[in-house]
Amino acid sequence: MLNQLNFRLRTDDGKKANYLNVYCMKKGGTTNQYGINTLNAIMGCAGVQQLTTKMINAHTHIAPELTNKRVGLVFQKTLKTKTNGLDTYSLDIILPFIAQTRQTLDEQINELPAQTIDKKLATLQDKDERKQASRGYQQYQSEYLG
Repeated sequence: MLNQLNFRLRTDDGKKANYLNVYCMKKGGTTNQYGINTLNAIMGCAGVQQLTTKMINAHTHIAPELTNKRVGLVFQKTLKTKTNGLDTYSLDIILPFIAQTRQTLDEQINELPAQTIDKKLATLQDKDERKQASRGYQQYQSEYLG
């Protein structure tokens, strides 16, 4: 089974994103159903039934079926804390859609109008998973009456 798929993206206006990962397996070796569902939705929105791999070099394989395919993606920014305590963020795919029609795969299959993307975007907010700085001590102010 595929462990992960790394995407390199280019937007319609030329912006690029590298290292966008979809994980199909968790660290413990169990399946990551969210990642599998995301990959299946991307494939469906691209009109791809099956993936194969083509080796470019010892460290790089590509899925030619997805190369240069146009797929819409809604991302959510997740704020996180690194192990060194500094803040960072990730962009997570939360909803693939058919770029030409703005329909989700479910909307296309059920012949429904494109509504889900606009509804999701209207309420979408950053997710905050940062760890709160722990206080080693609390200061107490007291008055000495002696």
